[in-house]
Amino acid sequence: MKKQLEEALDYSLQITKQNIDTLTYFPERYENGAWVTAEEKRIPSHWVDGFWTGLLWLAAVHTQDPKVETAARSWTEKLAWLKTTTLTHDLG
Repeated sequence: MKKQLEEALDYSLQITKQNIDTLTYFPERYENGAWVTAEEKRIPSHWVDGFWTGLLWLAAVHTQDPKVETAARSWTEKLAWLKTTTLTHDLG
């Protein structure tokens, strides 16, 4: 069982690293084998936008890869304005 979990983690980290290079906008869902992303004109504020950044931070911790940490910081910065908004309850 431990081997299966390690393989699953390795696979998810590999896919996450690949997505760093391919995603331009926040991923909203995976459909028919492809990411459906936020529209270019939409301000990052949807409740699912934090999932991608969270995944990046988890990957950064597990891999200790500077590229992944840089991506995590960059994507998190896009959400920084939400720290002071009162327009949503989907924070925390």
